[in-house]
Amino acid sequence: MILVFDLDGTIVDSIGIILKNFQLSFQYAQEKYPGDDKIRPEIGRGVKEIFSKFFPPEKITLAEKFFIENGNKIYLNSVQIFPEVFQILSNLKNKNYKLAIATSKLRKLAMPILEKFNIDHFFEIIIGSEDVKNCKPSPEPLEKIANFFNAKKSEIIFIGDSKIDGMSAKNAGITFFGVATGAEKFSELEKYGETFPSLKTLVQAKF
Repeated sequence: MILVFDLDGTIVDSIGIILKNFQLSFQYAQEKYPGDDKIRPEIGRGVKEIFSKFFPPEKITLAEKFFIENGNKIYLNSVQIFPEVFQILSNLKNKNYKLAIATSKLRKLAMPILEKFNIDHFFEIIIGSEDVKNCKPSPEPLEKIANFFNAKKSEIIFIGDSKIDGMSAKNAGITFFGVATGAEKFSELEKYGETFPSLKTLVQAKF
């Protein structure tokens, strides 16, 4: 069995940092910030796609560049791993589950986070936004992981914290489990698959 994890809001506690970075990016591009309630449901998509919903075309690249560069400065120092994630991943590996990550973050930004918490070695493949033409909710990241393992979709489970994750799993024809520790409300995640209060409670119930 292959378990694919989202990163932000699923493995690391970072949604507050991401929202702050969006706020600063809007300020930098001299656009009115629409509020966390408008940005939060979009987390999980590619950054460029999110900005394209709110910015005029001529400002998208400017905002995206600032978001990435500023994120590099604040993200790694501030982000925290959710409790017991290291032990959870270690136990899953010991039970012979194959582990992967599908994130809309650039892989080159995701790797230092995984290395910071010494969990990078648990994952056989990490798919970031630069590895696909279309980020989540496209099925492409999950399909790429399926191809890497030469696995049937029935052999894969995707675990995430946002409706974007749920939509990606649905579009790929893959089972989705939600964890209500990040971008989305419990009730919204339940529309896409069985949902749990945390990664710990999910693993205890299912694996």
